[in-house]
Amino acid sequence: TVMDKGNQDQTAQARTHSGVLARLNNVSLTVKVVGMTMLSIALVVTVSYVSFVVKFRGEMMSEMTEQAAAFTAVADEAKANASRQMMDGSIDKEELGAELAEAMASGEGYRGTRLYKSIPVVVGWTAAQNAAEREGLTFRTPAFQARNPENEPEAGGFRAELLNELTKQVDAGGPEWIAKVNEDTNTFNYMRAIRLDDSCMSCHGDPEKFDIPDEAGNIDGLDPVGFAMEGWE
Repeated sequence: TVMDKGNQDQTAQARTHSGVLARLNNVSLTVKVVGMTMLSIALVVTVSYVSFVVKFRGEMMSEMTEQAAAFTAVADEAKANASRQMMDGSIDKEELGAELAEAMASGEGYRGTRLYKSIPVVVGWTAAQNAAEREGLTFRTPAFQARNPENEPEAGGFRAELLNELTKQVDAGGPEWIAKVNEDTNTFNYMRAIRLDDSCMSCHGDPEKFDIPDEAGNIDGLDPVGFAMEGWE
């Protein structure tokens, strides 16, 4: 009797297990179908999202590059126009030079003088800074060996690396502009190279060629506002 009861219990358990397994198999199949469906939907959504983000980022980069190119081109043309006026005699350099000498002698400095404000590159960046403020942009004039320490890019920083890359690119005959996103600050950065022209030489050129001698015919290697001439070309 005990053996019969044990056999019956084992048979009942086997049937229960068989039914549970059958139900689990059925549920598993349903779960698999639902899971695969959800996975497919998630994959499609992810791919679509990534594709949208990449496309949107590319379009935004192109739009900002065009805006920056136009913006800096206007600044560069303002500089070029001021340079032409400087070279063709439209600006009375002697009068402005005398005014500058008086300001320097009195300790007022050169920044408020008409001569300084008429320097082509100053005209260009002043126009750009004023326009940038209205447009909500940040305009800077980073340069290596900058006379204004505030314009010297931080060594190893994003701006210094970008300026180095632009310099090498221009030296190799490539485009005179470069654009990149600073991932640390999530900002779009555009740089345009400035080429020196003849109007720049009285301040930055070779003193032997461009420094104005004094009454005794001597030169001191300093430009009109007192900076050492760099001898650039």
